[in-house]
Amino acid sequence: SGVPFERKSDRSPVTQADLEAQAFIDERLYQCMPGIPVFGEELSEEEIKKRMNGKDHDTYWIVDPLDGTHNFATGIDIFCVSIGLVHKGMPVLGVIYDPVRKQMFSARRGEGAFLNGMAISTNGMKEYPDYIFFVQMRRLNPRLRAYVSEFLADNIYRIREIGSTALKLAWIACGKCDANIQDHVNFWDSTAGILIAQEAGGICTDFHGNPIEFTPYGAHELWVAANEHLHKWVREGIKPYLNE
Repeated sequence: SGVPFERKSDRSPVTQADLEAQAFIDERLYQCMPGIPVFGEELSEEEIKKRMNGKDHDTYWIVDPLDGTHNFATGIDIFCVSIGLVHKGMPVLGVIYDPVRKQMFSARRGEGAFLNGMAISTNGMKEYPDYIFFVQMRRLNPRLRAYVSEFLADNIYRIREIGSTALKLAWIACGKCDANIQDHVNFWDSTAGILIAQEAGGICTDFHGNPIEFTPYGAHELWVAANEHLHKWVREGIKPYLNE
């Protein structure tokens, strides 16, 4: 069964668990590293500006205390906690915890990715019909949406959407699935997961193949694939449909 929730100004849901988890994580991170600001989904714009204090911070935490809130609120057991540490524009530490399955995904830049302490890696080459994709296309231009849905439906074994960006990236990292195409991703949803996927062997860029530029807030495009060949195959396919 689900839990009560309210709607934020952007119409996304928020529960008491989101707010309490944000406060708890904030407190613990400040205790561990007092000089490092914490930014997160459940902070108001005013609170984010206060924590920025008019500065461009080289190092900061970015937190989603409950990624998959709508799932959690409606009783679907796909949600997680996501915590990333960014230094000089790049994530250097990422942790995603799935409390339902008791799975802790983690990575440090240059040191690999892990699931409950065991090294993990993305899937290697497959035949195209065997790939499983996550796709979210709310803001794609109509032609690109049609291309993605029709082309992938003809060439990929399964297209899915699970309602948690962080877990999509974690599942790509451990080989459960193979790719994610998402047109609007908040940084608190993706920062930890991008690092974990990269450290497991995944390729993470925007739709044009450019590296993701990390900030404490805002959103970005995200194209993640388990291997370079798969990443290039889809990126080349969508290129004619961009910028329309």
